[in-house]
Amino acid sequence: MFTILYSPQPDEQPDSSAAYEYAKRASDMISQHQQRQQTVVIHRLSLDSLDMIGKQAAAAPLEDEEKAASCTIIIVSCSADGSVDRIVRKIIRNMKNQENNKDDSSKTDQSTCERVVTVLLGHARCDNSANR
Repeated sequence: MFTILYSPQPDEQPDSSAAYEYAKRASDMISQHQQRQQTVVIHRLSLDSLDMIGKQAAAAPLEDEEKAASCTIIIVSCSADGSVDRIVRKIIRNMKNQENNKDDSSKTDQSTCERVVTVLLGHARCDNSANR
């Protein structure tokens, strides 16, 4: 299963953003180039996204190794000055807090395979911004 999470630029409409367009393109490319039928879902990045990552893989039967493997693609679009949507900053802050609160004795479940890919889209409007 493929999950594509996208975050538009701070002042951009979610359904017409460059990140959403790239998410649709990625979904189409994945669907065209898969030998077997894969489910591809597109969601806007939210605080619940961290909980969603890995749940699809964990829900798959352990015997079926191909179904247990999943991939999450996170597309973050930033404006010319490098700013990102506030949800991205909140998620990073939550990830840091989770890492700090994690118990050292906790063991991770190795029965599923989850891959996470992050794509950063920069939108320079002039040569000066492009060089930053």
